[in-house]
Amino acid sequence: MESVYNNPYKTGTACEVLYPTVGSAEDYAWDVVGATYSFTIELPPRTHQEGKKGKTGFHLPEVQIARVGEEAFEGVREMMRFIANEDGCKEE
Repeated sequence: MESVYNNPYKTGTACEVLYPTVGSAEDYAWDVVGATYSFTIELPPRTHQEGKKGKTGFHLPEVQIARVGEEAFEGVREMMRFIANEDGCKEE
């Protein structure tokens, strides 16, 4: 994700990187369904925009939507490559 526009991203469990949660989709996939892999991608918060101080939520300005989408897509693509290699799949 970082390679697209050089924006830094953190990796780790959602609890480590974001905040503690219970009953999330990530937990459900892992604990109930028995998924081998489970992930969370969170939009970057808006900060210091439009004269507001601090974080103002995840409602991105329209000009940032495509950019954030490209970064998220690259992150998911790289994760799929990792999973394919872990499972012994041949990359095409």
